[in-house]
Amino acid sequence: MIIRFTEAKSVWTASDLAQLQTRLFADVSPIAAVSDNTWTYRVLPQAGQDLDKILRVLRARPEVVHVDVDSKVRNP
Repeated sequence: MIIRFTEAKSVWTASDLAQLQTRLFADVSPIAAVSDNTWTYRVLPQAGQDLDKILRVLRARPEVVHVDVDSKVRNP
C-alpha cells in the first residue's frame, strides 16, 4: 500500500506497527520511502480478510492523509 502522511518523515515506529498489526490482524511492514511524507508498506492480511476494512482503519488514523493499494505490486 502507498500511505501518505500529514508530516514529512512520518513513518510508523515499531510500537505503532505492533498496534496496527493487532488492530488489523495483518502483518504490516515498511518497504521504502516514495517521498519525504509518502511510504510504501507491505500489508499481508489473513486469508479471507476484508481489504476495505483494512483501508478504512488506515485512512481513519489522524497522521494519514491518503492510502491506496499499490497496483504495481504483483503477488507471487
